[in-house]
Amino acid sequence: MEVDFREILNGIFYVHRTGCQWEMMPHDLPPYSTVYNYFQKWQRKGSWQVIHDQVRQQMRTELGRDEQ
Repeated sequence: MEVDFREILNGIFYVHRTGCQWEMMPHDLPPYSTVYNYFQKWQRKGSWQVIHDQVRQQMRTELGRDEQ
């Protein structure tokens, strides 16, 4: 089964934004178990921290501040 990673991210962001339980995700998103599995996998690998750090550095640079 092929997965649309944009839809996986949409599901993760939906849960984060609304605070709903994974099982209560809208049905037009991928199955909650698929979304949750990707979330957990990326969290264990540290992917979220890497993304956060890169976006933070980029924003600080755009604002004329030191990256750190």
